Amino acid sequence: MSAIWHLKIPNIDGESEIQGYQNQIQVLSFSWGASNTAGVYGSGSSHGGSQIQEFQFSKKVDSGSPKLFAHCASGKHIKEATLTGTRSGTTGGREEYIKYLFTDLIISSINWAAGSDQPSESISFNFGSINVQYFQIEGGKKTDQVLGGWDIQQNVAQ
Repeated sequence: MSAIWHLKIPNIDGESEIQGYQNQIQVLSFSWGASNTAGVYGSGSSHGGSQIQEFQFSKKVDSGSPKLFAHCASGKHIKEATLTGTRSGTTGGREEYIKYLFTDLIISSINWAAGSDQPSESISFNFGSINVQYFQIEGGKKTDQVLGGWDIQQNVAQ
């Protein structure tokens, strides 16, 4: 069950040719996370505060590369972006099983690397909020979704 990831950023096209995700950025890999410094002391627990890490991803150089670089260099904000994960479906097509919805992004770094293959990029961005949608699938149909999110700027769950 191989996953394919697509990042949709308004006005920044990639070169995906996969049906339903045409002109989106095809993500090769990504990494991000969160931590909380909460502790248990005596008879209770304390909330130390959460730390949301920047989102890092890699991709091949494509038509979106110049605009991503320009956003990084200028500090221009991006209103929203959606990362969608698909996997092989039971009917032979692809089915969406998870989405990450980011708002108020700023590209914090972009790095290029090349060897004998097509050049690639590692890009990082910070964001103001994130919502995660996980779709439970049974018999090839979405049966339920699990939601979670965090507004970093307001420091509250969404």
